[in-house]
Amino acid sequence: MTARLRTTCLLLGLLALVGAGIWVWSSSSSEPEGLELDPSKRGASTEVEGEGIEGRPTLDPQSRPTGTSPNGLSAAGVGPGIRAPHGLDLSDPAARKAYLAKLLQERPIPWSEVAGLLAVMTEPLDPAARATLLEALRVGDRNGALQALSFVHDPALVPELFAIVDDPTAAVGARRVALQVLGQMPGGERDAVVKDLEARLQGQSPHDSIVLDAIAARGGAEAMRAVSEYVLRSPDASVLAQTLVGKLDVRDPAAAAVLAEALGRVTSAGALETLVRLAGQTGADSLAAPLIALDRDDQPALVRQRVWESLAIMGSTDGIEHLLALSRQPGQFGENATLALAQVSAASPQSREVLLAELERVNGNPRPELAKSTLLEALGTLRVEAALPQVAASLRDGSERVRNSALRSLGRMGPLARPHVDEISGLFSGGSEATRVAVAMALAGIGGPEAAQQLDELAKQPNLGPSLVRTLEYARDQARGGAAQAAAASEDEDP
Repeated sequence: MTARLRTTCLLLGLLALVGAGIWVWSSSSSEPEGLELDPSKRGASTEVEGEGIEGRPTLDPQSRPTGTSPNGLSAAGVGPGIRAPHGLDLSDPAARKAYLAKLLQERPIPWSEVAGLLAVMTEPLDPAARATLLEALRVGDRNGALQALSFVHDPALVPELFAIVDDPTAAVGARRVALQVLGQMPGGERDAVVKDLEARLQGQSPHDSIVLDAIAARGGAEAMRAVSEYVLRSPDASVLAQTLVGKLDVRDPAAAAVLAEALGRVTSAGALETLVRLAGQTGADSLAAPLIALDRDDQPALVRQRVWESLAIMGSTDGIEHLLALSRQPGQFGENATLALAQVSAASPQSREVLLAELERVNGNPRPELAKSTLLEALGTLRVEAALPQVAASLRDGSERVRNSALRSLGRMGPLARPHVDEISGLFSGGSEATRVAVAMALAGIGGPEAAQQLDELAKQPNLGPSLVRTLEYARDQARGGAAQAAAASEDEDP
């Protein structure tokens, strides 16, 4: 497979994933009650001026192929999923509109192509195109309409979508999809849309969770303010974390400042727990200090636990150093802080160095076995190559817990750990069931022909239970998949 064909497949795959997520969201078996929105609570009508959300890319910048701009436009002016007819210049707005009209006349409508085209159409849509899209949302293929409308830049659709949300005669599914589109579409002035969404909150969890999702998806300081205020006044604040965690980007400095201010004035333990969990996001380093300030003896134990978990997820140097200092203390709090380090999934370069240095002096910890196991797994998750010698040496530790953690660490390091495949395999024969499973999964994570061959040999050993046999078969398939990926990557690198 050529690199160009692989990129094309990736783009189509991204839109397929969008469609799959849309189907799951809009096809939920339980429809929320009370979706009717009180017009008296409605704010001023959303303005339609402006061409989109400043600084908000249509596509995730980390998922964009090389050579595409933030709005998904390639050098040729073509967005993802578009198969433009030969000779058609889609950099021309008139040509784009004409092609969109043609696509919307096809039956069935090719929604992936429509979505790809709308992703690059910053100009207002023709009334006929808007009408077709909205009709599909109301009574047609809502999954397809959501896939396409989520890429629309035309702010004129915002009031029309709110009209569907507020229409008591509209199907509940249509109103739910309209709310999701309002959260995702790049069109419309961001803060104005957030305020209009906020005006439709009713203080009822089943209904409000959908509106809060849309507010969180818009993002920014205004969205963070709306969500924080809702959490602060909610009698069920502690359960809101299930709806909100991970949906607001608190790496945005303005949003982080709003959240930090809310953390400083919260009085309810349930609200505090939810806001602390909102702050636990990789890279949100500016929130480390407000979280550390909350780690006090007068706080409930559950809140302090959430603080530690959020600091670990954040991965900032200040947060990791705070957790490590706590982990050196005797007692239950020290143990819980140590366990919280297992939540580390990303970290700054300085944090990685701090964790590695802590592993080197782990014998001075009041609970060296637990601390060493936790640090080994954290360093493996972070794929800290400099830790490899110590991780490999831990395969010979006298503690089975430490040895198994070293196996998991090496598996998470992937191909970096291939020089240790033989030593890993050697722990299988005399190991416990837990160790044998850890060996199999380590080899699966490392991948490659050597790991696959070792798994083939291990599967031939006598007296293996059916569960372990299945684990080995799965691990072997995973290892072979890693070998195939490595071969494909090598092929692509060939001139």
